[in-house]
Amino acid sequence: MGAIAVAMALGGCSRMHGEVELEVSRSEVVETARADLPALAGALDAEIEESWGTWSAGGAKNNFQVSYRATARLVDTSATSNDIAEALDALGYDVIQDNEAAVVGMRDGLKIISSPGDAPFRVSVVGPYLRTETGTVSTGPREDLDLPTDEDSPGST
Repeated sequence: MGAIAVAMALGGCSRMHGEVELEVSRSEVVETARADLPALAGALDAEIEESWGTWSAGGAKNNFQVSYRATARLVDTSATSNDIAEALDALGYDVIQDNEAAVVGMRDGLKIISSPGDAPFRVSVVGPYLRTETGTVSTGPREDLDLPTDEDSPGST
């Protein structure tokens, strides 16, 4: 029975993902980033200075994988790893790592990763790695996500 479960899991991981599935994954990451990164920034008394999305790639010749990552740079905060972990927990993430190197939360197959420390620091929503054919998706330029920034706040100039 265990061998069947392993074979099924490996089979699911090795399945090729097409452009539609890649776009669905990108959309899920962007929607989550638009909802959760401003909320996280607010909980940490931080401002979003800049936000972007990009594909990252990895794997070997016969196992090319891509993952979409939405990142925001947060400023004006002195949040500790404990503060970040508490804020992620309040947003419904299961905190799976909480130390001075990184705070990582998981929810609905997506990770949110933050490195506490001096501001500005980055926080990212990361989608799953999906197997695809080499060249199916470009890992090229960053996409501006237009998350609310400190310049978008009422009363800013």
